[in-house]
Amino acid sequence: MLGAENIEDAIEKGLGDQLTNILMFLQSLDRDHNPDNGIDLGDLDAALADMNLDFDQESQLFIESEYKQLVNENGGVYITADQAQRHFAGSLGVGFSLELPAVDSIDNGIDGSVDHVATYVYNEDGRLIEISEAPGVGLDPIEKNFLDYDSEGRLIELVYDDLENDDLHLTRTYAYENNGRLSTIEERDAENTLLAERSWTYDSVGNVLTEQTLVTEAGYMVYDILQTSYDVLFNLEPYKPGVELERTLGSIFQDENFEFEITSSTSLQRYEYEENGRLASANELFEYEIVQSNTAIELVASSNTIYEKGLPLTISSTVDVRYLEIDDGFSSETDIAVNYSEGGDVLSCDIEVTGSLFRMLSVSYLQGEMEVYSCGDVGIDETIVTKDENGHVTDVIYIDRSSTFSTEKYKQNISYDNGRVVQVVVKQDSILGVGQVGIVDQISIDNLLGDDIDSEFVEVVSTKILSREYDYTESGKLSYVEEIYDDHSTALQREYQSVEIR
Repeated sequence: MLGAENIEDAIEKGLGDQLTNILMFLQSLDRDHNPDNGIDLGDLDAALADMNLDFDQESQLFIESEYKQLVNENGGVYITADQAQRHFAGSLGVGFSLELPAVDSIDNGIDGSVDHVATYVYNEDGRLIEISEAPGVGLDPIEKNFLDYDSEGRLIELVYDDLENDDLHLTRTYAYENNGRLSTIEERDAENTLLAERSWTYDSVGNVLTEQTLVTEAGYMVYDILQTSYDVLFNLEPYKPGVELERTLGSIFQDENFEFEITSSTSLQRYEYEENGRLASANELFEYEIVQSNTAIELVASSNTIYEKGLPLTISSTVDVRYLEIDDGFSSETDIAVNYSEGGDVLSCDIEVTGSLFRMLSVSYLQGEMEVYSCGDVGIDETIVTKDENGHVTDVIYIDRSSTFSTEKYKQNISYDNGRVVQVVVKQDSILGVGQVGIVDQISIDNLLGDDIDSEFVEVVSTKILSREYDYTESGKLSYVEEIYDDHSTALQREYQSVEIR
């Protein structure tokens, strides 16, 4: 296929994404949804023969474009890239290799002494089976996570064991529908007390219809593994830049910091789709019980988003806050209507906050390869994305104007070599108005986009720079990531290992 003998050969020839896209396409549209007995497209052969499908693109782009539409409109089912590759290799009786994380390390103070190490172990199928964390190289682990899978290769249990304190922190169990889709995750402690529960429902294709979450008071007292850089099934999320600023490697070892204590929470998210698989609407409801300064608070937040052609058209949200001890509180409502050009660029948005209507125009920076997005935070921020001639994102600048006293500016610069990311530099500026309240709101977008801000009324009070370097194998697989903070406070490294899949 494609002139390649196997998956490894396809990757080395630069055809890895193309092969994966074709495999997902064929297996997803197999009429009996069982590629083990061969691929049969039935009457789809003739219908698809005249279509001009672009398989030669990154798999994630293919999934979000042609793939989803074809699967939804032709009664298919979603197949992941991992499933497609494994089935193809198994049907040919050949193996392939994956470059998977081997060791993460943190050097606080960058003094040459590693202060924290996370080590990853895999089974013969390339499934992550153990994560151990130690306070240094060669030292005994103080924490371990053990993962177990069923005969289909699906994660069914994770055990988080605090070895240092001889404490079983939690056991997480996974359950699936008959078609293999994840249906529930349940977390319990050593006394079998419920900590958290998540559940999903799907349509026949595999689009998520509902997602429900419950976290008990006991659940907020333990380390939340879901805050790490894993997806819900413990596949390590790739470090790849997009239009959002990336999460750093350091977040693997850090809990979220809250100025208040959440004692319990529930959430319910509902989704509806168009016939082609594009999102049509999203309805979200979140309920929290919070303790802040010894005061019990109940917070209920809801939002409803209507989409058109995959783009958010209207967003309506409400927040109700009630102080339980005095039976008093307040609420706020926000409605946003977004207006687009024919090409899908944001032109403007109308925002109404608790009855006060105002119009927020996004600045017209559509010349060349620059795009500007507004309306992200009720119209008081902007995200500017610059792309090169190949369509790769080279700069992401996020400007937050939510305060009348200061403006936060985050810039992510991305460098490529042969189409692969080799460096990401993140810079943060806190821009403070001097002598005049609201002066930062008057700074032009051109001025903010520059490296130096030209204004006698503004002072840049802090700048933090983060640099991340990427290395690859000869076949183009990611092999090493290093992240260094500019103040030389921390260095984080991730080394990869080649795991043979048989």
